[in-house]
Amino acid sequence: GKEYILMLSDDNLAQVIDPKILNHLIRNKIEFCLEVRSKSSDLEKSELPPNEDVSIPKPKENWKSIDM
Repeated sequence: GKEYILMLSDDNLAQVIDPKILNHLIRNKIEFCLEVRSKSSDLEKSELPPNEDVSIPKPKENWKSIDM
């Protein structure tokens, strides 16, 4: 089976993987995916994405582990 990890740094500790993205990676047999962004401390306030575009992740207790 495959295993997936989400690597975090001190700049994004509260992040979780979007299940839609993980599903896309699994369906298309993508073995490696990387997002590279500037640190929020390096961005001007006007460059940050508006909050209404950010989805709110579900709490971990609602997640299900799936054997593949």
